[in-house]
Amino acid sequence: MIAPATKPLNAHQEAAVERALRYPLSIITGPPGTGKSEVVVAIIANAILSGKSVLFASRNNAAISVVQERVSQAMGEGCGMQRLG
Repeated sequence: MIAPATKPLNAHQEAAVERALRYPLSIITGPPGTGKSEVVVAIIANAILSGKSVLFASRNNAAISVVQERVSQAMGEGCGMQRLG
């Protein structure tokens, strides 16, 4: 079962989350507006619920801010997410 993101995921997004939870490294790419942030939020939320660690990295600081905000919305402020840099 996939933990909810802040918006419902489509079948392709759910498949990406499931693959990311199975393998040690995942790269989520795509053009703007394709739901990358929602996929990343779902991956992070599932990892938190499973007691796993996640490193989310991006060259885009705005993307990091969006994901951090959405994870906090989905999991609560005390979810343990930390931002470095």
